[in-house]
Amino acid sequence: MPDRLAKRVLVVGWDAADWKLIDPLLARGEMPHLARLIGNGCRADLASLDPKLSPLLWTSIATGKR
Repeated sequence: MPDRLAKRVLVVGWDAADWKLIDPLLARGEMPHLARLIGNGCRADLASLDPKLSPLLWTSIATGKR
């Protein structure tokens, strides 16, 4: 590897999780470890595919294919 350090990525995926549910928990300090991960990294909303069936969506996430 060249002189630069490789960047590491952690992808966290929770089935059916929604920021509308998670944000209040973060605000109340009930998820301090997740708050730290977000504070040191980033978070995002993802657009979903139709039909919204869990096995199909996770397959797309894992493979990058529709």
